[in-house]
Amino acid sequence: MRETILSATILSLALTGDALLYVVLPAHAADFGVDLALVGILLSANRIIRIFGYGAVVAIGERLGARRLSLLAAAAAAATTFAYGFGSGFAQLLAGRLGWGLAFAALNLTSLVYAASVKTAPVRSVGLASAIRQSGPTLAMAGGAALVPFTGPQGIFVALGCLTLLAIPLAAMLPPVERRAARQPRALFPKPSRLDLMYFVITLSVDGIFTITITLLLKDLVSVESAVLSAGLVLALKGLVQVILSPVGGALGERFGAQRLMMLMQAIMVVALALVAVSADRWPVLLLLSMALVAMSRAVLQVLILAVAAQRHPDDAMRSFSVLATWGDIGSAVGPLLAGFLFVNVSALGLYLGMATAIAASAIFDRMRPQND
Repeated sequence: MRETILSATILSLALTGDALLYVVLPAHAADFGVDLALVGILLSANRIIRIFGYGAVVAIGERLGARRLSLLAAAAAAATTFAYGFGSGFAQLLAGRLGWGLAFAALNLTSLVYAASVKTAPVRSVGLASAIRQSGPTLAMAGGAALVPFTGPQGIFVALGCLTLLAIPLAAMLPPVERRAARQPRALFPKPSRLDLMYFVITLSVDGIFTITITLLLKDLVSVESAVLSAGLVLALKGLVQVILSPVGGALGERFGAQRLMMLMQAIMVVALALVAVSADRWPVLLLLSMALVAMSRAVLQVLILAVAAQRHPDDAMRSFSVLATWGDIGSAVGPLLAGFLFVNVSALGLYLGMATAIAASAIFDRMRPQND
């Protein structure tokens, strides 16, 4: 498990600057030398470059190996965090965001590869990695935001850049992973397996549409201030659950089977979304409880889906994870674009029942997969 802890800690440290940027940049755009209208582009640029860049990252990883790729990406992560602290203006910040997107893609893949390489307990290892990974950004958003009045909106990123530098010696301590001969370049939009399609539906529905619309649902039942606070608590719960329950989910997946537990969590998510649909305009307590259940099931599913991907493709984990991550990024990028249009033109009942149906259908479709998918 040593390599799992090391690689996940590297990613956790690297994520601190990115996580806090989502909190600080919208409120202090002028301090960074950008207009508020450009903030959305900067905050989404890292995800967009990942969609197009995962193939290149996999190719580099196959040539360099997971350890060297981690070293390179850890250095890039520190540099991009310093860019938020010292950079000013759209061009410099955009370069930092694009560089971070590629660094994250590399560290995300190598963290998963190291976790999956623990042959004795791969599912438990993936769960542990997920918990460690989430702890860094969770602490950064809580502690870093509190320090901004003392450090200034850019000074906090200089401090986090120094913290991220610790990832470099940790990367040097990683053991090498057996390298594969470089294969044919991966397609820009690789053909998805049924698991990839299921993950796409989940990220589009929950990470995209659900995340954007929960405040809109709540504000019709309570005050706007209470709606924002409640929505924030629901989303914070997702991160907290991932830290606490990821190792538990990994251990349970190891004991009872990741595939079986994944199906159970999908069923819980479908029921929770259906409950959101029926309680949207009448029962605020049930609505909040249902939203919390969606967030909790999503957090546990993250571990189980990764574990299932590793089990189905034990000899090609890096490429398998890269395709899964690509389709997950596509879903979470398309979801917010659809959310506003759908919320205005479709009733809450129809929208959330539709998401529940889509997730159930994708789960059934995945279950019917041929053995080689």
